[in-house]
Amino acid sequence: MGKTARAVVVVLGLVLLTGCGTPGGLVGTPCPAIAWSNLLTVQLEGDALAVEEVQACVDGDCSVPAPRPVQQDTPPVEIPTPHPSGRSVETESAPGPSDKFTGQIISSTATRVEQNRWGINYDITAPEAVTVRALDAAGNVLAEDEFALDWVRTGGSEECGGPMEAGPVTLTLP
Repeated sequence: MGKTARAVVVVLGLVLLTGCGTPGGLVGTPCPAIAWSNLLTVQLEGDALAVEEVQACVDGDCSVPAPRPVQQDTPPVEIPTPHPSGRSVETESAPGPSDKFTGQIISSTATRVEQNRWGINYDITAPEAVTVRALDAAGNVLAEDEFALDWVRTGGSEECGGPMEAGPVTLTLP
């Protein structure tokens, strides 16, 4: 292969590696190298005073509480937060040995937005269905239900991906 042919192959390879593929063409659409999170909104119906945490679970892998902001006058302290499955938060995005692993890594955090509204943020993933549960301070399940999710894109593009939102889903408390 001559120098010109090798140069063409290298350039074509670089173009294909730096863009997202489009169904109808060889050359892809350039995509920014960024990450995003998708938001699931959970609305609690009923008295939410006893609710300490809301979790969204996919195949037994549940969201963890989002880190709380540190006040500026307090030095940062790193304390590993235990995950309900026994893994630490730091290993949350790495798949462990499991017969159930589907190739989709689920990493999610839950944040109380209002007394009866929670946001579950998923790092780039958008699960088709979740089991949502409300827990009290002792970790007891107050309510639990399964929801199919319908995700709507709020940014980015179909070719390159981007943030999406689902919900609100409503969890009824006793």
